[in-house]
Amino acid sequence: MSSHNTHSNLPFLYYIIFTCWHRLPLVDLVNGYELVYSCFEFLKESYSIKTTSYVITLNHVHCILFFPTDQYDLSKIVANGKRFIAYEIIKRLKKTQSYKVLMQLQEGILVKQLEKGQHLTLRLFKTQMKQLLYYKLRQPYNNIGH
Repeated sequence: MSSHNTHSNLPFLYYIIFTCWHRLPLVDLVNGYELVYSCFEFLKESYSIKTTSYVITLNHVHCILFFPTDQYDLSKIVANGKRFIAYEIIKRLKKTQSYKVLMQLQEGILVKQLEKGQHLTLRLFKTQMKQLLYYKLRQPYNNIGH
């Protein structure tokens, strides 16, 4: 489920949760923990977005991310990360011939989405994003005690 909220582009901490469709243990089924780590690393290298804390469970991810500048689109960045993870999960489910799980996921595709030609992976996660804290940065992120 995509978020259609407009988020501020100021330096903020965001609490983000993505939950697998119907809380299926997809992360665990495909041993996809490193997929989440890869996303965090990509955010750090490509956007200087810091992962301040996270929890990865069998079926959802909690993370707090720090966006240090106003040069990003929060919704787009989160959607792209989820898309990467979702495509890899589907690929791994197919590789391990987990057809029962794939059939469960297929049930989540709405007729309207099929008519638009959207893929199964776009319905893999439900997302919540909350702005946690705002403060004017008087010093670089690395110097903030945490």
